Amino acid sequence: MPQSWYTIPWKRMLHNVRQIQMKIVKAEQHGGLDEVQRLQQQILDSQEARLLAVKQVTSNSGKRTPGIDGHLWDTAEQKLEAAQKLKPEHYQPRPARRVPIPKSSGRFRPLGILTMKDRAMQALYLLALDPVAETHADPHSYGFRKYRSAADAIARCREIFESDDPPGWVLEADIESCFDSIDHEWLLSHIPLDSGVLQGWLTAGYMEHGQLYPVERGLPQGGIISPVLMNMALDGLEAQLEAQAAAQRRPSPVYLVRYADDFVVISRSKRLLQRHIIPCVEKFLAERGMCLSAQKTRLSHIKRGIEFLGFQLRSGKDELHIAPTSRNVANLLLKIDEVLKVNAESDPDRLALILSRILRGWSEYFKHIDTLAECRRIDRYVSKALWKWAVTQQTGLLKRRKARQHFTAGSDGIRTFLNSKGDPVFATRDVPVSPHTPIDPACNAYDIAWQSYLKQRQAARHRDPA
Repeated sequence: MPQSWYTIPWKRMLHNVRQIQMKIVKAEQHGGLDEVQRLQQQILDSQEARLLAVKQVTSNSGKRTPGIDGHLWDTAEQKLEAAQKLKPEHYQPRPARRVPIPKSSGRFRPLGILTMKDRAMQALYLLALDPVAETHADPHSYGFRKYRSAADAIARCREIFESDDPPGWVLEADIESCFDSIDHEWLLSHIPLDSGVLQGWLTAGYMEHGQLYPVERGLPQGGIISPVLMNMALDGLEAQLEAQAAAQRRPSPVYLVRYADDFVVISRSKRLLQRHIIPCVEKFLAERGMCLSAQKTRLSHIKRGIEFLGFQLRSGKDELHIAPTSRNVANLLLKIDEVLKVNAESDPDRLALILSRILRGWSEYFKHIDTLAECRRIDRYVSKALWKWAVTQQTGLLKRRKARQHFTAGSDGIRTFLNSKGDPVFATRDVPVSPHTPIDPACNAYDIAWQSYLKQRQAARHRDPA
């Protein structure tokens, strides 16, 4: 074990672990089950992997949020000690600390906060499991996979709808409480992971108001490994739907585009989707303990528009139109109102920083499409809201004149709020459109054959950071 946390050669350690992960992929591709298990155990026993797991959970946004034991790993000494003790032998997961997280609908979803040790142990096992998951993943699955994003999913939809003879009918599918519904027995039978450890995570339950609640199905929301387990439960759906479509008397291709548990199925035939694809999806999900939401699942035509991952896609007379959904923009404006309300007494610099982070994040997500109309609306709303906020901060007869000192004339006739250094609040309309180059659907992040391709993509992103 290293003497100091600050002198650890992280790049070299990651490289060494990645070499083992690439060997796992090769063994998995050739059916070498014993070799896969040996290599996975090599990762679990690796000092480098344990250090990387601890680094992950002490570097992310949840590093300051303790589990039920109240423990955090703040100091370098605590991190080194944690990595030294991070061993699968005699490991027993503890219940999660459940907290409510507000949703855009106004409701709340439960989030389980694991202990630091449970988080690190999941991160360690994920290093061994993810190469196997990636090897068997659906080609057009884009959520919670390395080097893939929502932009890839939307680019795939664009490719389908802008083809020479584009299909028009879309099954907009929504799985009812996906994370809470997955069957434990299915996972224990199909996930290549130590069954005792996996069962411990699945059945550890959660603590709420001092009381322990056991669980009999579903994945712990908030677990590092949960998204990958959910992906593995849904992998295979794409091939099954394609086989179902090909088996019809009049075969017609279907296209699945999935981001985690959100997916659409696209076809030229409404009848095929109604009579064969929906029952096929329902059967596939039922085997895993899940079902489609009757309220949110619907058949739509692209001419009337569909909503997917916060985007609205609609086929116009001459082209496909892609824009943020009105609900997405409305939620952003509500979030801005909430920030202004919570920070009513904050100083201008703090407020400008918080708003800029929110607006920059929204712009990054949608920067691959033309959002100028929405951006002007958002920036104008922010400007007016900040003007009202600035006026309320002043007193006396000249408070409007004092408030005006925080603003400067911006483009499109929209006043821009300035912090004390004269730096403006981030303007979404100033972000240029940066067309996205979709990833090759066959790419495996851990396959040595794809490493050159991934390096080229990374280099291209650095050359064009916008």
